[in-house]
Amino acid sequence: MKLDCMVLANWGQMYPGSYEFGEKTLLTGESGSGKSTMLDAIQTVMTAAYPGVYSYNPGQDEVTQGQRRGGKTKRTLESFIVGADRNSFSRVDGAHGYVAAVFRPDVNEDSAKTFTAIVGVSARVDGTGDRRDAKLERLELIIVDDAALALDDFMVDAERGEYVAVEDIVRRLKARYPRVNSFEAHKRDYMCALYGRFRGRGSAPWDEAQNAAKAWCQSIAYRPIGSVNDLVRDDILEFNAKNLQESISRISELMQQVTNLKREGKRLEDAVQQLDVLTAVTSKATAAYEELVLHELLQARLHQRNDNERIEKELGRKAEANARATRYEDLERERKKEREQLDERRIALSAQLSGIRAYSDKMKLEADLGRLTESASATLSALGASVTAAARLDNVARHLLGKPIPDQFPQLRTAVEAVARSLGATSLDRLTGLRDVLVEASSERPLNPSRLEQLAEGFRNSNDGLSEVYHRLVGTEQSVAMALAAEERSLESRRDSVEATIRELDATKQRLSTGGGDYPRETVPALELIRTRLPGAEVQVLCDLVEPLSLEWQPAIEGYMDGARFNLIVRQEFEAQAIELLQGVRSRCRVIQGAHCLKSANAARVPADSIIHELHTDNPIAKAYLIDQFGAVVKVRSTEELRFTSRGVTRDGKGSGSRTMFTSGSKSLVFGKAAREAALAEYGQKLDAAAQQARELEALNEGLKEVRRSLNGLKEPAFNAAPLGALAADIEHVQRSLSQLDLSEASELADELKQLKGELAELDTSIQAAQRAVVLADQEVEAAEEIIKTVRGRYDSRLRDVQLQTSRLARLCELNVQRTYPLMAQRVDVMLEDRRLDVAEVQQLLTTSLLVLPDQLLGDVRGLLADYNATARQEERFEAIPMLFEPASFEPYYSALLKLGAAAGELHQSMKSVGLYNNREEIEGAERSFHDVFTKQFCVEIKTKVDDGIRTLRQLNIELENLKFGGEKFSIDWTRWVPEYEEYYSFFKAVAELSESGDGEDSVDLFGKSELSEKHLLVRDRLRALLLDQDQDRASRELMRIADYRNYRQYEIWSHSSDGSRIGLSTWGTGSGGQLETPAYIVRAAVVTNRLKVFEKGPSLKLLVNDESFSKMDEQRARAVLRFLSDGLRLQVVSSMPTRNAGPLRDEFNREYSVSRAKVEANGELDFVTDHDERILKTDRMRALWEAQRAQAREQAALDFEAAEPRPQTGSTASEKSPDTLAPEVAA
Repeated sequence: MKLDCMVLANWGQMYPGSYEFGEKTLLTGESGSGKSTMLDAIQTVMTAAYPGVYSYNPGQDEVTQGQRRGGKTKRTLESFIVGADRNSFSRVDGAHGYVAAVFRPDVNEDSAKTFTAIVGVSARVDGTGDRRDAKLERLELIIVDDAALALDDFMVDAERGEYVAVEDIVRRLKARYPRVNSFEAHKRDYMCALYGRFRGRGSAPWDEAQNAAKAWCQSIAYRPIGSVNDLVRDDILEFNAKNLQESISRISELMQQVTNLKREGKRLEDAVQQLDVLTAVTSKATAAYEELVLHELLQARLHQRNDNERIEKELGRKAEANARATRYEDLERERKKEREQLDERRIALSAQLSGIRAYSDKMKLEADLGRLTESASATLSALGASVTAAARLDNVARHLLGKPIPDQFPQLRTAVEAVARSLGATSLDRLTGLRDVLVEASSERPLNPSRLEQLAEGFRNSNDGLSEVYHRLVGTEQSVAMALAAEERSLESRRDSVEATIRELDATKQRLSTGGGDYPRETVPALELIRTRLPGAEVQVLCDLVEPLSLEWQPAIEGYMDGARFNLIVRQEFEAQAIELLQGVRSRCRVIQGAHCLKSANAARVPADSIIHELHTDNPIAKAYLIDQFGAVVKVRSTEELRFTSRGVTRDGKGSGSRTMFTSGSKSLVFGKAAREAALAEYGQKLDAAAQQARELEALNEGLKEVRRSLNGLKEPAFNAAPLGALAADIEHVQRSLSQLDLSEASELADELKQLKGELAELDTSIQAAQRAVVLADQEVEAAEEIIKTVRGRYDSRLRDVQLQTSRLARLCELNVQRTYPLMAQRVDVMLEDRRLDVAEVQQLLTTSLLVLPDQLLGDVRGLLADYNATARQEERFEAIPMLFEPASFEPYYSALLKLGAAAGELHQSMKSVGLYNNREEIEGAERSFHDVFTKQFCVEIKTKVDDGIRTLRQLNIELENLKFGGEKFSIDWTRWVPEYEEYYSFFKAVAELSESGDGEDSVDLFGKSELSEKHLLVRDRLRALLLDQDQDRASRELMRIADYRNYRQYEIWSHSSDGSRIGLSTWGTGSGGQLETPAYIVRAAVVTNRLKVFEKGPSLKLLVNDESFSKMDEQRARAVLRFLSDGLRLQVVSSMPTRNAGPLRDEFNREYSVSRAKVEANGELDFVTDHDERILKTDRMRALWEAQRAQAREQAALDFEAAEPRPQTGSTASEKSPDTLAPEVAA
């Protein structure tokens, strides 16, 4: 079957008409004149513009389908109908157009019949201005059997250029021809019918039709030959990239699904376990706080009950004391009456005795002795006190001297050294002996005058140096006491500083343990302020939302960002309120303009080497802020490069910006979990060191307290023993006088008086005892009243405490709906009634356990929450429990813990109810599905493609065996493997064998226990890694490369000579570019003849079209190829080439269309049409003309050469030679 003619109506700018084709038809014209437009018309009939098969204007590769390039109009079927040229149209109102091809049987094709294939199209121009495009409205595909149609069949009005509407063409043709087959817009059906008729049948299988059409279209364009391997790979072997890409995408999607399901299942399992622990510890924390509240209420109730019971007790005690006082008052009155009677008798006896002189003297001397004894005893007592004070002074001084003074107390050391010097100037040692004498003298009655005189002498000069020692110890200037006060003030300041450091370090550690960062000092109160005043703002710190992807770049990047790491992020609608709130407290913290960043951030502008590629965040505001503010900061390799980088940073921490360079490395890292863990460890060490320092300072403080205690109560000794001498003489005189008195006359009266005095003394003792008993009773009453007053005085505070604790319990029950106040209060009542705990025991329980346990468990919850949030998805994370500074109570934390416990419990149940968590069958089913798809649609399919490719080449070699070019034949060799791909093929083959040997329909588990070798397992894992690669573009390209079966072999084309020798075309030199062109045309022709079944029995299409033909061949090779195609293969040839290249080959063609642009006044929006000049060429006469032209050219060249390069005059001269004899020499 050959192309007889083409009918064009409204096709591009071509004149409507019939274009006949000969055995060898030449299309000539300048570039852009319209040659390819005619070839595209042929393609349209041959392919119905089927996607992936046709390629308009393939010789120039001007515009790929559906795209624009270089400002040219994309060539589409509809664009030809409306006459599109750039953004102008010759049929701007739309049109109906037709391309029809009449095919006639070749010689000896009796079973084939003439038919006309028609593509009818209606199209319109859509859009406005520069955005106009051609739009397809209707497509009609028709084959009219046993008929050769002409332009008149499509025309309505020739003068107006009006053609039959596409929707009416079938009806019109059926009215004229009996065998009209309409396929509407079904391109597949049309192509199957078309290529079936080429074979003398009604239809052909789709694969056969598609392969034939594709091979025929690919043969049109000239393609440069890179290598023999590329020629076979790209021009011969078919490769459906689209289907393969879809298959790879499906496999990758399944693999991702399986992996994600497994990962999700494991994540759910881990999350459920974490939530189990988190909810349990949260419940413990809330229960601990509830116990604390209950016991604090119990303590308040105990205090109140104890106070009531104490009042009752003291009232009873007061009543009993009053009764006792009354009894002793009555006894006192009785004893006083008895004493009055005895005293009257004593007075009478005393009056009798006063009349006796000796008795009167005795009474006077005894009175004098009493006075002297009292004075001496007072002096002895004062001396005893001074001895004790001196002894304590000595002990304190010597204790200080023996105690090592730390270097931290230089002032104390100096003061103690002064005490040592003063102590050396005293004689305190001799006071030890005098102390014993003093004790004996004080205890003697009557006093011993001689011992008194001994003491008076012994204490002489005892005061020397004692005052100096005393003032060095406790004086007001340069004393130990003053030095101690100074050292205490200094130590207290250091202790306060260390305690403040410990509080700050502990707060930071707690914040880090709950997922927070190591913030600057001003950030913490700002966070607390916003969380308290604007809880809906959901304030966060930027550094807590960013994870580093490169540890080696992290210090430099964080140093460059510096304080920006601690900027605050709030919800967009709270940004204004947040900054106003911070301004109100004069905070210097910054709030990120989230809404502005989200609007202005452009990730497309971020350079590939930006530092933000080393950071990751899921928070949209944080991501937008990083892009907007730091996206332009690039990683720089050297300081020299940094000099000319506007904003950059080197790995070692040098940065640039604002036309300056600076150092930017940061030692304090805050991005990422690892940085927080490192900071947590660091702060733990700092906290331990600070605690150790605090303990050391406390030890020093205890030492100072000990010294202070030793100085307390020191008194300055003052020894004055001089009065003892005179008192001793007087006492001795009185004692001697008493011994000389004669008292015989008054002895009886004196004895009676003595007896009366004894009785009076007994009565006085009884009266005094009664009086003391009354006083004690009165004191007891007063004490009871004071206690009652005190207890009643704190009644209100006890009541307020009970009310406060009761309200706390009620508030707790309001916060926790699972707790009811009556039941909770009843627990307190039961504990009160049991009386198993008293106030001291409750206080001990509170101090040792209940007061600290909630905070301890809160810390555990924070740690568990931070660990959970670090691995949980964004939507499954819980808000961190806020850090409150010196909260009034645990209640805010209790509320947060309740919310966390409820949310965690709900999520826990939700996760446990997920089918993926409870049922593993879904994962197993997905795995089986993936294994089946991976095995059959990837491994086995690629192995099959490789094998099919070899079968294709074998068939082509059979085809090439029928083709002989001159004395040469060609064959394709595929025996050499590409080593890398041989490994893949070996793996795919092993998988296919496993699949074939499997039992029943069970899929092969390539990723479990399998019979694959170690080498194959490595290949499997490599493919698995690509299927799971996050960079899907890169992975897809690599998988496409592996899946492209054409890459698996090294191809060679052998040239076989008639003498039996052969040479590989890959060993030929490239020369001027024509050596491989001839074999390429032969091989490509073989591909086309193979697809079109030219050498098979029966009819076949014998049409080959070339665009930009023979552009890389010299004239001789081009002629040889043309004759091979036409005479050797008996193909009808249509060749397109520029006019300037057509001259030498024109005599090989018997028909020519010379195409050109012709200016016209108006062609729609255009000013030209595509004109053509049809010529019937007489081949023999053209060859004779070209031969004469060549002879004349050779003769003229010889004359020009002889004139430029005259021969030497040896023998005959050059002038004697004829031009005919010179020409061969010039040609040589």
